[in-house]
Amino acid sequence: MLAVYANGTLFGSFVVENGSGFTSSASMTVPASEIPYGTLQVVAEYTGGFGMDPSISNAVPLTVTASDFSLIVAGRNLSVASGQSASVPVTLGGPASASITVALSCQPSSAQIGCTVTPNPASLTGSGSASLTINAFTLASAASIPEGPARDRRMGASGEAMAAAFLFLLVLPNRRRSKMPMLLLALIATLGFSIGCGGGGSAAPSSGSQTTPAPAGGYSVVVTGISGGITHNATVTITVQ
Repeated sequence: MLAVYANGTLFGSFVVENGSGFTSSASMTVPASEIPYGTLQVVAEYTGGFGMDPSISNAVPLTVTASDFSLIVAGRNLSVASGQSASVPVTLGGPASASITVALSCQPSSAQIGCTVTPNPASLTGSGSASLTINAFTLASAASIPEGPARDRRMGASGEAMAAAFLFLLVLPNRRRSKMPMLLLALIATLGFSIGCGGGGSAAPSSGSQTTPAPAGGYSVVVTGISGGITHNATVTITVQ
């Protein structure tokens, strides 16, 4: 067997097959998340066999930078009830001894659904995790919801009442027109109070938000992670029921 060490830490091994004569070869692939971060001295140690004694190779310098990472979303196919939410874990991987930050985001295929990734950004050393939440609905803030025609009806009724009152004042007998300024002021004050209170027949707009359930069908969400100029994407297929 051949064991590979980086700065004295074992990070890989493989079996060497008996070759012809005194030569033999083998290869192995080591995930980036299992290689220590920084400037390394890599050596291979042969444990012996096939009539050969154990031996250690000369050190080979290797520099590992904390740039690349992996991004995996658990469950690439997700079913969500219309108007509800569902969450799935996002697994992140990086160099074993490196601390890196990954900026996370998500983009739904339609404006009829929503999504969030938390935490954002995500910090990891060797490995980390986040959560993707799918919302099978859209939100509308109360401020953006029209008050409706009730206010228009109130304003129209108040305007009609004011016009009728002016006509009434015009047909008053001459002897009573001396009191017109006082009647006019009283009329304006009464109508102003009516408009401001809304006649007591309309509820104030509620705070919070309203939701619009997403239509049933197929959607998708793309989760994106960016770190050190490297970008990884993962796509989740969404079925809204």
